[in-house]
Amino acid sequence: MLQFSLIQSRCAGAGSALEKENFDLKLELAHVKFDSERRELGLRIDTLSKDNEALTKDNEALRMELDSAKAHIQKLESKTASVAHKIKKAGTNSKSSKISSQQIKAKALVLRESGHTYQQIAEQLFKEGYKTKNGKPFSSGQISNWLKS
Repeated sequence: MLQFSLIQSRCAGAGSALEKENFDLKLELAHVKFDSERRELGLRIDTLSKDNEALTKDNEALRMELDSAKAHIQKLESKTASVAHKIKKAGTNSKSSKISSQQIKAKALVLRESGHTYQQIAEQLFKEGYKTKNGKPFSSGQISNWLKS
């Protein structure tokens, strides 16, 4: 029985040594896995950081482009308002600014002599692009007064 207890104590000691070695190996494996995952996460963080920097640069470039487009639109709106004011001031009819009212009156007189009514004359002048200084078509009353004067 003494021999059995000696063998049993040696086995018990060997078993605990194996268990300790097994535990140490599992712990080392956990450390290796942890370090590997940490390195992988570090690489992912680096990639995400670089992507974020690139997106930030793109965002800044787009913001500058948008600001430039807004400034250009404001310039165009200002020019448009200026041109509209000039047109309103000068009258919208480019033909009437190129030819005198006497020439329009002569055209109206020719139409009247060919049998057109005052309304038809007003409509014909408007079709040809002749307008009042305010950019409106002539009325039959205006044509009548004009031709009678």
